[in-house]
Amino acid sequence: MIEELYYAELTDTRTGEARIYRDEYFDVHDGMIFLWEQGNYSCDCNRAIFFARAAGEPDGTDEDPEIEFGRCSDGRFRVKLIAEDGRVLFEEPIKRPSGRPGGSA
Repeated sequence: MIEELYYAELTDTRTGEARIYRDEYFDVHDGMIFLWEQGNYSCDCNRAIFFARAAGEPDGTDEDPEIEFGRCSDGRFRVKLIAEDGRVLFEEPIKRPSGRPGGSA
């Protein structure tokens, strides 16, 4: 496995603000994508931490009453993973009002 730098572009779907979080991972193509898509990085409480760190802020979960550890949600932060060379490794689909990707209201 080769260490590869990647960027996570996190977008707050409520405000439209996007921030870039830079990270390194040893197995970019399998494990890292799983973490963001289905693993620990997929819930909003963890994504709020990455979103805050991307701007050099303290972990933002204490200031946002809608994000509580243990009461996770998904859909607030949308993620796109970008390799250092610009390749898009993963891009989360836009969730429709039903809460399912591509669903109907």
